[in-house]
Amino acid sequence: MNTQTYLSICARIRAKAPIVKDIDLYNAQYTDDNAKREDAFNTPAVFIEFLGGQWEQMHPTFQAHNSGFVIHVVESTYKRTRNLDKKSPTQQALDLEHLRTAQKVHESLQRWMPDGCQSVMERVDTDYDHNYDQLIITKHTYHCVVLEEKVVSQYQEVLITSVQVDGKFE
Repeated sequence: MNTQTYLSICARIRAKAPIVKDIDLYNAQYTDDNAKREDAFNTPAVFIEFLGGQWEQMHPTFQAHNSGFVIHVVESTYKRTRNLDKKSPTQQALDLEHLRTAQKVHESLQRWMPDGCQSVMERVDTDYDHNYDQLIITKHTYHCVVLEEKVVSQYQEVLITSVQVDGKFE
């Protein structure tokens, strides 16, 4: 995980979606088993999950990775949405506020380039987790290209810079 990228994403969400109260790295905080062990969090909350993947050698000193992030937007319980079409427009807006929070978080990240990335973030998937009575979870998955400078050891530098001439290394 690139700390620059994580901090950049946090700052962007805070600036563009100020309704979000808590932002943290994802560590299954809202699952039933972990909810008892983890510190409580305020909703709406955002948890940032970094996905793994393959690194590709782009240059002797740089590697590229098509990085993935899952942004978990966690809201507390649904408002009364039954027969919402019969309610006033004001009440409809209030009862569907949870949908706007996930959308605001998405709009703050889509086509934006966080620190540490070499391309803009593109949403590639949205999923919903309906396994909890008191929580509404929207998960947006994004991809962007991350470049990282490779640390080259002294031994590797010697091998890279050595040239064999007439059976001898110079």
